[in-house]
Amino acid sequence: MRIVVTRGGDVPRLAEPDDFKHFAVLAPGPVDPASLAEAAGELGRAEGDSHVFVDPDRLRRLPGARPDDPEWSASLDGMLAFAGSRGWIDGAGRVRAHVEWGQ
Repeated sequence: MRIVVTRGGDVPRLAEPDDFKHFAVLAPGPVDPASLAEAAGELGRAEGDSHVFVDPDRLRRLPGARPDDPEWSASLDGMLAFAGSRGWIDGAGRVRAHVEWGQ
């Protein structure tokens, strides 16, 4: 699962919403922490230029998500549980996504 963010205020969207083994934010390059922080505001919060902590409720509302599909929701819950077991959830319940630049 990847979240595509763009410059210019477009709404982030999910790409590959059925891939629950990968979780990343695709950001336009070159590396620009300020623009990432702005885009991350829609999702949760940025941590430097390499991670974004994404609010799971916001994730479920992104274009491309299928929160009304019980199988999809169960798979997302499983991904979030795995992330929690690895320490990839912050104190506010947001899940860490790696940032892939230049997309």
